[in-house]
Amino acid sequence: MDRIQDNAELFEQLLERHPDAIHSVGRDGLIIYANATATQLLGYSNEELVGMPISNLYAPELMGLVESGFNRLRREGELSVCDSAVLDKDGKRIAVEIRSYAIYDDQGGFVRTFSILRDIRSVRAMHDRLMHASRLAAVGELASSLVHDIANPLSTIRLAGTLLQEELKMFTLDELDPGSLTSSLEIVDTAVSKIETLVVQLRNVARSDEAKPQPFDLCKAIRNATLLVTGKVRKTKAKLALDLPESRCMALGRESEVEQVFMNLLSNACDAMKGCEERSLAVSLGSEDTADGKRWCCTVRDTGCGIPEEDLGHVLESFFTTKGRGEGTGLGLAIVQSVLNHHGGDLAVTSELGKGSVFTVHLPALG
Repeated sequence: MDRIQDNAELFEQLLERHPDAIHSVGRDGLIIYANATATQLLGYSNEELVGMPISNLYAPELMGLVESGFNRLRREGELSVCDSAVLDKDGKRIAVEIRSYAIYDDQGGFVRTFSILRDIRSVRAMHDRLMHASRLAAVGELASSLVHDIANPLSTIRLAGTLLQEELKMFTLDELDPGSLTSSLEIVDTAVSKIETLVVQLRNVARSDEAKPQPFDLCKAIRNATLLVTGKVRKTKAKLALDLPESRCMALGRESEVEQVFMNLLSNACDAMKGCEERSLAVSLGSEDTADGKRWCCTVRDTGCGIPEEDLGHVLESFFTTKGRGEGTGLGLAIVQSVLNHHGGDLAVTSELGKGSVFTVHLPALG
């Protein structure tokens, strides 16, 4: 009996001294244990944390994901590592990496959860800097490609202006044809609207990241991502086909990060098609029902060189790249995976050497 008690005390000391925050939640959703690191991380005393609803540690917009995760944990027994954010006592968000386990009784009934939370604020800050740098590079590439798109309407405006000047020189005010003047001005207005649209699009993709998750239209995010890689698609001489629903496809998250996901996938696809005879890119978006609710499924399909079978299991690892020396950092797909995990989604990859690859993005649907 003394040995059992000694082991229990040793286990409790190990939990208390663990460098990561650890908490346990009962079947009623109330916290029943929190170690010292958890109290330090969250700013609560142990007395305040124990008995608190676990929902108090999450922002309202994340509760749908938290509830579906809790139900899946009870059902499956374990949740793989995922990125999330918890709220401290002052309501400040803390980026964490969470791994959770379910504990059952002898009859197989669910008793409690056991979760380990790792503070990843420094990692997240580095990740955000990488994302921002990558986005700025893409915006620069986009600005370069838009020179051609803006040049055409500018030429139209110049031509319409020249015609108007000639008419004003040739005729008196009484002799001018109102219909001709109106037509020229309508041409100018259309061209200006086109330039205005291009500028708005550029401003949208160059905007700063949102501070917190917000509802957004996945179709719009995909279209913005394709705009970002317009220059690269042109240089690759690839054909890009979009098959997106006409209705809005709402999700919850940081829209600019999800745009980055598709930008990276499309950019990688262009790289994979260099030197290939057929260069086709296809992006399609659909949905499917799962045990945790509806989710979006978006595929990015290319006709590139494909990925060797022995490399398929490693392509999502940090610093792993199939590109030549000096051509890739191996961070692109790792960032994609990290962003999707943070949004409660995942990435699936299939490939056939010499024929191309298919990347499938899964994201929880909102509403």
